[in-house]
Amino acid sequence: RGIVNETLFEKNAYLIGKGFCSLNKKLKSVIVCRDGRLSSPIFSEALVKGILESGVNVIDIGRGPTPMLYFASMQLNADAGIMVTGSHNPKNHNGFKIVLYNKSFFGDDIKRLYASVLKNQFIEGTGVVTKRDIKKDYINCLLKKSGPFPNIKVIWDCGNGATGEIVSLLVKKLPGEHKVLFSKIDGNFPNHHPDPTIEKNLLHLKE
Repeated sequence: RGIVNETLFEKNAYLIGKGFCSLNKKLKSVIVCRDGRLSSPIFSEALVKGILESGVNVIDIGRGPTPMLYFASMQLNADAGIMVTGSHNPKNHNGFKIVLYNKSFFGDDIKRLYASVLKNQFIEGTGVVTKRDIKKDYINCLLKKSGPFPNIKVIWDCGNGATGEIVSLLVKKLPGEHKVLFSKIDGNFPNHHPDPTIEKNLLHLKE
């Protein structure tokens, strides 16, 4: 993770894509998803460029929450998945979450990736992009794997984050009465900061 245009740049996204594929030379396909932050489309585009120039194919599932990327990685039988997201951090932050063969790529893996990028020895090729809308399959899976659902009243605060569209569609299929707050995905987070562990960010939900 980093601060956009201070410690994290478009070139970093490109090098992560190219470096990741060069480090894991057997990759055939990588799923890419992004959150609703203002910088995410730019970083996602640069990331995809790096992957494609390594000769690896990209399945672009568009914008959505991180768990949807994990679901897509398994559902579409991809070799890896990279999520462009700043998670719960301030709006000028962003970053990348990576899974390789459906396992988290973290810690020493990141150090190896960094060392690999510094060597500047990249594989070359030409991959292709396929766009897939997996939202319907994801929602159906959530419903199938959960429940039984009680007939109760629920308020959902999406905080203008990447869950807004999914939650709005999901509640239509649930029993009970549902009210969704701030479902419009907006990287400016106009209603409150996206970190739900901070008390003041729960004010609207409590009211």
